[in-house]
Amino acid sequence: MTVAQAGLAVAVIIGLWALWRGGLTERVGAAIIVGGWCLTALLKHNGLPTTTIAVLDIIVTVALIWLFVWSRKTWTLFAASFQLLAILTHFAASFTGYHGWFAYLTPLNMFGGYGLLLALAVGIIQAELYRARRARP
Repeated sequence: MTVAQAGLAVAVIIGLWALWRGGLTERVGAAIIVGGWCLTALLKHNGLPTTTIAVLDIIVTVALIWLFVWSRKTWTLFAASFQLLAILTHFAASFTGYHGWFAYLTPLNMFGGYGLLLALAVGIIQAELYRARRARP
């Protein structure tokens, strides 16, 4: 199993957790994040990011910003911010002349990958805590 496959497995697990225990916002966020992650895996050309991936990341960012405006939940703001940092990584890589793939993929995976999943996991935990507080007499 490669690192990319392990990351996709973690994304699917957190996405299923959001569908199982999250609220409406967490479910929509999981659909946006995991859907974008799966489309990225399908659209990669020779395993390397392309302009298509940057456009897909922009679409995911707009969707996450819409989700924040609609829900006003803090985790959605962090998710949109992490995704915006991933887009800035795409632009920084295209504006510089030479860059190593390690220097490009590391911040892309940290912000657009694990940062998004961390924000979604925090959102699921917040939804669970809210549900537990409402259940108390």
